[in-house]
Amino acid sequence: MRTENDPLSYAVIGEAMAVHRELGPGLREECYHQGLATRLRASGVEHLSKPRRELVHRGVVADVFEPDFVVPAGLVPELKHLVGAFEPEHFLQLKSYLKFWKLRVGLLLDFGKDRLLQQRYVYDDPPAVVPSADQLFAGTPAEAAVRGVAATVVESVRRVVGAHGFGYRDTTYTGLLRADFSVEGVRCQLNPVATVTVGGTPVGDSTFAGCVVGQALAVKVLSQREAIRPADRAIVQTWLRLLDLPAGVIVHFGKTALELQWVRPSTHRNES
Repeated sequence: MRTENDPLSYAVIGEAMAVHRELGPGLREECYHQGLATRLRASGVEHLSKPRRELVHRGVVADVFEPDFVVPAGLVPELKHLVGAFEPEHFLQLKSYLKFWKLRVGLLLDFGKDRLLQQRYVYDDPPAVVPSADQLFAGTPAEAAVRGVAATVVESVRRVVGAHGFGYRDTTYTGLLRADFSVEGVRCQLNPVATVTVGGTPVGDSTFAGCVVGQALAVKVLSQREAIRPADRAIVQTWLRLLDLPAGVIVHFGKTALELQWVRPSTHRNES
């Protein structure tokens, strides 16, 4: 990785390397955080340490962001102490911070190895093209009760994309949709729990990583995937059965586009 043409990244990496040389690996992440904050202050790099800011949608708090550092001059450094390599979730976390703070360059800094590892990440916020309601409504189940709730979900999704675009994590988009439903007075049950049975015998409870809107529609929110997978559809079908719901929808806030896939219950079920 070359940072010579990015003096700010180069300077922060240099200070992080100095902290790693002085402390070595194996400590709490907070030790590295405080060490880097001390060196940044000493070197005159203006920064915010763990700034906590709210993402607000239509007057309702949808999510809260607290990165390790924000350098207002144009950088978000995020600290890790990892056993393995940087994972996609780390880059998605960093991307969310860059998007929220309207900055372009981020750094992942791993203090967990025998030497500091770093990865520079550049994010360009894509333009948000909002599909028409008719496009998103295509394929909606025919039941009148479901279609009414589906229309509400479609309009909320369109408002969220229009206001916030793409680039956040799925938990953030779930919060944005919940905020929109709240303003519209639409009932939304987050992460409903169901009892799972095998042969009629309860074997435990499980939680749906999504929400139920208007007591009629299961909503599963994804983001930043290449596409909706068959497995995502199968998971929603499992939960339609467990929650006894007539339909569901997978809402995918992709990297540059929005995708909705409507789901009906499976027509068959494997018996144990």
